[in-house]
Amino acid sequence: MDHNLVKTVCDQVYKQFPEVKGIKPDVSNYSSTQYLLIFKGKAKTSDDFDISPTIRVVVNQDGMINKISTSR
Repeated sequence: MDHNLVKTVCDQVYKQFPEVKGIKPDVSNYSSTQYLLIFKGKAKTSDDFDISPTIRVVVNQDGMINKISTSR
């Protein structure tokens, strides 16, 4: 996947999920025309517990986000 497309997608994800800001995603092929970007972050809850949010983003070859899912 093109570096500029990854940067564009990352900027969109960082706006929606600031807890993963600055984290570079793992990029892999999802299908012949789609890519999967996985962001693994670190955050603290209001009770001071550590959580590791994971954001999965499915992107087409033009850089358009098709699906975003999260887990904590």
